[in-house]
Amino acid sequence: MKIGKFTKLTLVLLSVLWVQSCIEPYEFEAETFESALVVDGRITNQLKRHSVSLTRTYRFEENDPTAESNARVSVLTGQQEYLFEETEPGLYLSSEEFRASPGSEYQLKIETAGGKLYESEPEMLTKESQIEEITATKVINNQGETGVALQVYSNELPGEASFFRYEYEEDFKIQSPMTAGYNLEIVDGEITMIPKVEQEYICFGQDQSIDINVVNTSSFSQNRVDGHVIKFFEREDPKIAHRYSMLVKQFVISQQAYAFYNTLKELSQSESLFSQNQPGFLNGNIYSVSNPDEPVIGFFSVASETSKRTFFSFEEFFDPTEGKGSLAKNCIIQRPELSKLIQLVEDGSVKFLERIQAPAAPDDEGSGPYRVVPTRCMDCTVYGTNEVPEFWEE
Repeated sequence: MKIGKFTKLTLVLLSVLWVQSCIEPYEFEAETFESALVVDGRITNQLKRHSVSLTRTYRFEENDPTAESNARVSVLTGQQEYLFEETEPGLYLSSEEFRASPGSEYQLKIETAGGKLYESEPEMLTKESQIEEITATKVINNQGETGVALQVYSNELPGEASFFRYEYEEDFKIQSPMTAGYNLEIVDGEITMIPKVEQEYICFGQDQSIDINVVNTSSFSQNRVDGHVIKFFEREDPKIAHRYSMLVKQFVISQQAYAFYNTLKELSQSESLFSQNQPGFLNGNIYSVSNPDEPVIGFFSVASETSKRTFFSFEEFFDPTEGKGSLAKNCIIQRPELSKLIQLVEDGSVKFLERIQAPAAPDDEGSGPYRVVPTRCMDCTVYGTNEVPEFWEE
């Protein structure tokens, strides 16, 4: 998990520390701030380079968490030690690919650049559950909004209740609302029309989940996930305006991991975080070896992982003639005077749409000989890549 994704988690945990120190609700005093190591690590049964994120809690007035850099990070199992290397500030990836095996214990060990030692409790791989199906259904949610719900179904597991966490990766087609065969360039100080070389009309965007999505089957009639909503899209969401794909990742986690992340999810809701029922310190499974009284925040989990991809198109659920969402807004056509147009082209803020062949009187668009639009309305690479993903299906 990259630090950018981890910022929300760090902020929530920082807030928990502040709530713990408050005498009266809502009175957050900067003097009570306590810097704590924040750890987010997970290994799975998938053969890959696993990751551990190390940051520090930070104050509300600060923009980003501080990366815990130059640490020695490793995972131990039996006589085997897997070393991790820092690939970007605070993000550590295993130096080699490996997978967690059933019946073995795994323990995270951290030594900071300052010489402080931290360890996790030993963890074992959880049982595996397959994703049987992911469905996309047109629904009306509790707020009366019409959209599409993506729901996941897993196979039934033997034994007692199971605990799941879901993450996902999104890929979606982007289509520019306008297109033209030429670009404008400045040649010897003059505006020149140049045929387009790069395709800018169809692109693909990518995003990934940041929210905590966990499931406990203890209250279900069967020990399985049955129609759990992964995400709801409003009809006007630009991501589903054309064709959309989601790769759902399902992790079977331990009961302790579920308790940690579910509590964190509840605390991230303002009505819980700022309530009279102040929760105190959020315990994970990581502790300081150097100082047992030092607070450490986060969790190291060993989880079985399975994944499944699904696709759907806007036309499967809605009439496209009735309108759809778009990333590009306010696509106003203008005809700037040449001196102004040169500046806009040099800034990269506009794209060519059409040349006025005959002299035209000034109008609402302007008085120049070229009709142009904001770059975002013509060039879809503003929002994504024009390279088709290898897995993409139409």
